[in-house]
Amino acid sequence: MERSRSIGRKKISILLTIFVLVTIGVVYVMVQPVVWKSPLKRELTPKVVMVNGNHTSGFTFKHFSEGDTYRKSNLTVIVEVLRNHYKPIEGATVTIYGYGSIDTNKTGKNGLATIKLQIDPSWHGDTPQGYLSMTVTKDGYDAEVLPKAIGIFYE
Repeated sequence: MERSRSIGRKKISILLTIFVLVTIGVVYVMVQPVVWKSPLKRELTPKVVMVNGNHTSGFTFKHFSEGDTYRKSNLTVIVEVLRNHYKPIEGATVTIYGYGSIDTNKTGKNGLATIKLQIDPSWHGDTPQGYLSMTVTKDGYDAEVLPKAIGIFYE
């Protein structure tokens, strides 16, 4: 009789432990944002990491004299290309274009590509703002086109 009570208590203890662990897991999943991506999907996810050494995805033309005088500007852009937002992609072709300039480079083992442009200030419509566009390609992946990859602003 004593032995069956001991076994019954062990079973209840084990069931209670499992219940607590499952409850903690459910609460954790509900609180944390969960993003599940299929490991079989091959998606390019490019991101502008730096523009002229600054951690930003935009560039501002500066005034060089009174009035609306702006000069051509040199840009060095660092782009990171990942597979499914996670793994760096080597050998992806990154092209940035707009404002009278275009440059293409391939990513290295770390998934980074450096693009150098000389952009010419120009107004688009009534607004002194525009964008440089970016295209990223690699065999076996769908091309990724970002028409508004780098914001261009005027001081």
